[in-house]
Amino acid sequence: EELKDGINKKLTPLNFMNAYQVLHFISMYEAILDPKDEPIYNVDIQGDFIEWFREENRAKALADEAYKVIDYDDPATVWKRYEDATPHSFISAKGDTVHQVKFPWLKIPLYIWQATGMEFMNIATRQGRGCFECDETGLGKTITVLAHLKWLQEQAKKNGTHFGGAVIVVPSSLIEGWVRKTNMTTDFTVCAVDTNYPVNGHKADIIIVSYNMLGKHGCWPLAEGVDKQQRVLVADESHLAKNYDSKRTGLWLMLSVYAKHSIVLTATPLKNRVLELHPQLRGTRRLWTEMSLKDFVKTYDNPDDPGSRGECAEHLKGIMVRRRMNDVWINPPKGE
Repeated sequence: EELKDGINKKLTPLNFMNAYQVLHFISMYEAILDPKDEPIYNVDIQGDFIEWFREENRAKALADEAYKVIDYDDPATVWKRYEDATPHSFISAKGDTVHQVKFPWLKIPLYIWQATGMEFMNIATRQGRGCFECDETGLGKTITVLAHLKWLQEQAKKNGTHFGGAVIVVPSSLIEGWVRKTNMTTDFTVCAVDTNYPVNGHKADIIIVSYNMLGKHGCWPLAEGVDKQQRVLVADESHLAKNYDSKRTGLWLMLSVYAKHSIVLTATPLKNRVLELHPQLRGTRRLWTEMSLKDFVKTYDNPDDPGSRGECAEHLKGIMVRRRMNDVWINPPKGE
């Protein structure tokens, strides 16, 4: 849509579920003419809508598929699903053959569930909206997300576009682990922030900041960098930002407004009640309803309606991937 000041702005519906209704509503007015006998609306966006829905459906199908890793094709041939991938395998300490997928732009191969998790994020975030990575602890959520970020960089190189990097918000105790795994997995430059923002921090591909740091110093200058550089926002242990009254939740949501898209990581997306999902859905731009928090809880966490949580789970299917250790690895080694 061309605004009054001449700026062209691409409009995206808040809720993809009503996008067809939006398109139908606009098309109803194609026949209305202005005094010069010209259509008021020039509807040439149908192709964009169709492609958008196709990507949404692919993401939902992939989420369902990734949740059932044991139903995949022969694990030894899964690598054929991915461009530029090659097979890799090793014998575990228990004598099992473990199949992996190796990409030329990653330093280490990915387990099958990590590769499918990366593919899910690649598809689910193409329209500027986020997703949930909620695999059980030990399945490598960190490496899965880093693979997604590296894929974004590789796509930007192929298309001649810009990759702005990412801001990763984590508990202070996990900063060292994120730095180590980033260096182990990718060639990204990393800036870890736990006390003060460095002057040249914006030059790093990955900025890792703690929730405590965010609470003490606020969003500036992070928000400016996220906005101008179009960085991806990652919230590790996102269940820590579950309360709207918490300062860290407000600051994280503020950063998510400027982000290219947001990804939340947690092995416990629902520690207590459904209401804890509400801020995380807002931060990922995946909130499917505009109802208030009170009405949201009444609708999807109603103790008098046993099916209310099931309805919420249906909405989450296409935006959340969650696998358990026993789902993907029948005989996992300890500490894997």
